[in-house]
Amino acid sequence: MCTSHDGNQNAAASSVTDSAKAPLAADPELIEDLVAANHILFDQGVLDAFGHVSVRHPQDPQRFLLCRNMAPALVAAGDIVQFELDGTPSTRPAARCTWSASSTARSTGPAPM
Repeated sequence: MCTSHDGNQNAAASSVTDSAKAPLAADPELIEDLVAANHILFDQGVLDAFGHVSVRHPQDPQRFLLCRNMAPALVAAGDIVQFELDGTPSTRPAARCTWSASSTARSTGPAPM
């Protein structure tokens, strides 16, 4: 489940469809930075078990990287999923969150929610 800014939880299943674009390779260093950001922000109390950090894909601003639905303290590189801005996963089936549209307004770089 994904928690919205107002505390409501929304569950919506999604899978990779034929219309989804093929995933773009993401720099392994960027993925490791995203994993580290999850761990650091959890450790510092910025994120709780339901917080998240995302980063725009450096090759396509219409995509973002985010860990699958899990606690930030437990995120590993294999948990990072590539999404379209509408929340459709590009790399594998994953939870689709209603807040994905909020990533549209954000600039590039890790942004805690």
